[in-house]
Amino acid sequence: MIIINKNIRLLAIIALFALLIALPFMLTIYHVLFYYIFIALMFVYFIVLELMGLNDFEKIKNRWQNTKKKGKTYVVLRQSIINCIQILIIVSFGQYVANNLTPANLLQELSTEYTILMFVLVYLFSLLIGFIYYNEHNKKY
Repeated sequence: MIIINKNIRLLAIIALFALLIALPFMLTIYHVLFYYIFIALMFVYFIVLELMGLNDFEKIKNRWQNTKKKGKTYVVLRQSIINCIQILIIVSFGQYVANNLTPANLLQELSTEYTILMFVLVYLFSLLIGFIYYNEHNKKY
């Protein structure tokens, strides 16, 4: 496991968010206010997570041991559903902020076959992430 100094992690967080703040000056973004609100909330979340030490190794290890007892299938399916929802929310939010397209507009513009294929591919990708999540947590904890 790679351990990175806390100051370097904070500097990386600040540099990343500085880049995200400058992004609307380089690209056309339709809903800049929503974009900046989202960036501010994420910045606060990551700074609090980093400064308060909420990513405590022992807590995460204990939680993983309890979750692991439920079985590999449960963990992989649960994580794949969570990842699928996260991907759909992030893509929908990104399309709305950047291109002014709501999820309903996106579904109207796509054919039924393409929509089904998109959902299947997103879920398969999420399932792959679920397997990776399980294996990585087994190695780490």
